[in-house]
Amino acid sequence: MKIDINAATLDFKGLNPKFVEFVNTMAVERIYQNSKWGDEFDSKNTPNDWVAYIARYLGRAVMMPWDKNTFKNALIKTATLCAAAYEWCERTDGKMPKRHYDD
Repeated sequence: MKIDINAATLDFKGLNPKFVEFVNTMAVERIYQNSKWGDEFDSKNTPNDWVAYIARYLGRAVMMPWDKNTFKNALIKTATLCAAAYEWCERTDGKMPKRHYDD
């Protein structure tokens, strides 16, 4: 299936309303993350950095004591970090940034 990335709107017809809610919440979270960190900061991350961030937030989903809202929030943050990592890969063409220890 080819997805038209230039489409102005998404057609959520036939999808579970909770999925639509999830995607909308991700969009709000991504706006927040981008306003906090921005592309310049994100571009300095390596794939290892992205996986570490994702694992850290995903681990928060199962902290005890169990809490439904903590679980859901961790899933949103994790999914949105995956989206940010995808953006990084596209923006940088997957090129590794120079790290402080590369000198």
